[in-house]
Amino acid sequence: MDKAQKWHCAVLGGSALLYALWLWRKRRRDPFGLDTPVDRRGYKTVKYELPPILFGETARDCLQHWVADMDFPCCPKLRKKLTQRMAHPIYGYTIQPKEVWQAVGRWLVENQNWKKAPEPDCFVFSGTVLASVGSILHTFAQPGDKVLTMVPLYAPLQKVVPASRCSLVQYHLPVKVERGTSRYEMDVEGLKKVLDKEKVKFIILCSPHNPVGRVWTREELVALAGACKDRGILVIVDEVWADLCWKPFTPFHPVAMEIGCKCISLGSPTKTWNLAGFHCSYAIFDDKEMLKRFKEYVEPQFLHHGSTFGTEALQIAYESREWMQAVRAYVEANFCYLEESLKDIPGIQLATYLAWLDCSGLGLPTDTVHSWMIQAGLVFSSGSEFHPEYGHFQRMNLACSRQKLREALERLKRAVGLLLAPSPAGAASKKEKETIKTAAQQMHGLQDRWAQIASKGPDGAKEILEAFSGVSYSTFVIKVPAGQSVGVDIEDRTITSVSSRKLGWSTGDTIQEINGIEAKDEEMVVNSVKAAKNQGQDLVFKVQRLSESPWVSLDRALTNVYADIDAEVVLPEPDQVSDMFRDLKNNVNLAKDDIIDMATVKEKLDAFIKALDQFASS
Repeated sequence: MDKAQKWHCAVLGGSALLYALWLWRKRRRDPFGLDTPVDRRGYKTVKYELPPILFGETARDCLQHWVADMDFPCCPKLRKKLTQRMAHPIYGYTIQPKEVWQAVGRWLVENQNWKKAPEPDCFVFSGTVLASVGSILHTFAQPGDKVLTMVPLYAPLQKVVPASRCSLVQYHLPVKVERGTSRYEMDVEGLKKVLDKEKVKFIILCSPHNPVGRVWTREELVALAGACKDRGILVIVDEVWADLCWKPFTPFHPVAMEIGCKCISLGSPTKTWNLAGFHCSYAIFDDKEMLKRFKEYVEPQFLHHGSTFGTEALQIAYESREWMQAVRAYVEANFCYLEESLKDIPGIQLATYLAWLDCSGLGLPTDTVHSWMIQAGLVFSSGSEFHPEYGHFQRMNLACSRQKLREALERLKRAVGLLLAPSPAGAASKKEKETIKTAAQQMHGLQDRWAQIASKGPDGAKEILEAFSGVSYSTFVIKVPAGQSVGVDIEDRTITSVSSRKLGWSTGDTIQEINGIEAKDEEMVVNSVKAAKNQGQDLVFKVQRLSESPWVSLDRALTNVYADIDAEVVLPEPDQVSDMFRDLKNNVNLAKDDIIDMATVKEKLDAFIKALDQFASS
């Protein structure tokens, strides 16, 4: 070997050594590869393959931050042991021996603050928590029994109620707003009024709460258990998020046993270890008679049978604490990164630690926020999935690499910057000033009719909420002369294009009638347009158009008008006025549920009107 070859080998050897050292340090810093993006496309994943089907092709290239599904590589211990089990060539019926439930019990005591592990015979295996909820209601409820949920809430937990022959009662969690930060409260005293009024038989408690992220305190849970004991209410507790909160967690089941409240707890490793594809969860009973009745329902249907790999994954997960701790720390760091980054993104506030984003400051109609996010290259979970009134919220999944999160926030910042580009100095638009004046006029209208509204009680509160509707519609007629071309989205029955906007068309107008005939379906629209064209007739469309109400863009209008006023003019901070508006709406919701009286709402309304008047006259 000559000198050149020796030198070349030395360089290669040194490079290899440096690479090995870098790799060793990286693995030491990130032993589970959480910081390394993983390409999941092409593996039939809901998170990546479903968005183009649900939201259109635009969503295919978006960053996916919606469904509660992690982008982290699975726990190495799980992968290793499942691979070992797969090496055995037979995958027949599987049982869950006591060792499985002992592993779960140890976990509950060591990581979720249970005082004592449930006995193995207190557990019943189930494919999913939702299947357990449905089975519990089918076992213990009579058709028409009232089941209360606290909204906003994970939609399937609400849909399972009517699917189980029961009636759904929705209790809006009160929101305490302070300087733009929201905190959802349980308010058990207010809840008691709803329980009594509706004669509730069951409560579905989500703890920590999905999507708002509240970790209920022991005091709240004790009060809830006492209220349910006094009324004979059975509490069904979903605690699948318990391992992923970084505030002290109090399990409900031990509290319920202390108080004497009837309770069934549901758990699963699917969220903590990202094992939704294995379908493994469990229900915990402390009442032997209830356990017996439940088994009599599920066993004939084989609902308690676990899959081979679901059973293995259940036990292995609860013996893999180190990976869970690393994931929780990483997601918490992602949350802190998000919290800091949102300071530079106007119009979006972090409502809770579960990345429940309040997008009301963007000034978009609530039913367009999600589609706007998709156009920005981001798929989040729309707040309307958790309740129709929460469309201005988006839930963002933070269980991803920092690189992916950083790119998502860059896209969000860029899109918001274009949307909220400030007006030139001294040029707050006339429309923005009119928006505030219109809002003030509408509130004065409520004030003038207050005696009539207040006399209606909860129905009066509903009337106020209608005034706050984020959208309104106008209906009018447009005539298209014979020979004039028109583009129509057949499936949605909306106008997409015409040769001239002078006719008054607006993209997205919804067709109600064509030439006096109701536009009932796609076939009718196609045939009417074709017939008019072939016969050389005019087309007369009755259309409905979505219009913004002042409440949609109030936040943005307040901000821009505030920036445009003279220094000597004293006005409240825009955020302060926005908080007053949210506080007013929250109180109206409480009055609608007959939890507070209308006099309290009137105080909030008067304060809000005073602030609006200051802006309107500036």
